[in-house]
Amino acid sequence: MPEPTKVEKGKYSKQFPEVRGILAGYFHEDQFDVFDWNGHQKGYQPIVRYHKSIQPDEYLREEIKELREFLILSQDWDEDKLEDILLNDFSGSIYAPFFKMTYKEFLEGILKILEEPMEKTKSEFIPKFIG
Repeated sequence: MPEPTKVEKGKYSKQFPEVRGILAGYFHEDQFDVFDWNGHQKGYQPIVRYHKSIQPDEYLREEIKELREFLILSQDWDEDKLEDILLNDFSGSIYAPFFKMTYKEFLEGILKILEEPMEKTKSEFIPKFIG
């Protein structure tokens, strides 16, 4: 069985800087400590909704475009390769199984929230940043 190839560090994060921005900026070891959850269940969805609620429209459009392109590019990758890229190139702290998801499901979930109407985003719980 051949050795898995290591991804060139920075290759994908340079190609998809906005995707790296949301992943590295919001999904890290302190992700649940920087928000006031106000009794709500902690999860990735409120974090993405918070991010979406504070970003300018043009930034969100670029982020959605990049995330779609990255998902197309990664469609034939196995979970190990996707995990390697997300951990070693984009962020270093993303652990999709924590959310009981594959890495592809995690990225697709983020995209779904970014693409939902802003009215839906704002009608869902958005934690308050305290960090």
